Amino acid sequence: MGHCPSGRNRAGKSTLLRGFAGFQPMEYESFRIDGVETPLASTRHRDLVCSVLDQSIWLRGLTVWDHFRLFAPVKECQRALELFDIEHLAYRIPATLSTGQRQRANLASTLVRPWRVLLLDEPESGLDEEHQGILAATYKAR
Repeated sequence: MGHCPSGRNRAGKSTLLRGFAGFQPMEYESFRIDGVETPLASTRHRDLVCSVLDQSIWLRGLTVWDHFRLFAPVKECQRALELFDIEHLAYRIPATLSTGQRQRANLASTLVRPWRVLLLDEPESGLDEEHQGILAATYKAR
């Protein structure tokens, strides 16, 4: 798994990630993923790219559990919730969670969503030291 190197503030790292995720216009209209030219507006791109950026998209009225179940079987969803210590939040609406709880839910969701390219922008933001360690171990193993 590759990573985007750190850089100084306002260097454009977040802008690049938002563009690659398809949330912001870019100079480029496509990228190569696994050697295949993939237009940003294509279904293939949306199927391969998963992102946790500054604003994650949660469907209004659905609980954290509902969102997870859109992508994975029950056991996989339970495992992701347990790993990030949010099983007690499963039936809450994401908008009602604290910043740290919502960040853990965002990150846990990447364990149940299909992706080939994972975009994370400051994933440790809002996490305590324990959950930063879980984050590092989880994605290093993947």
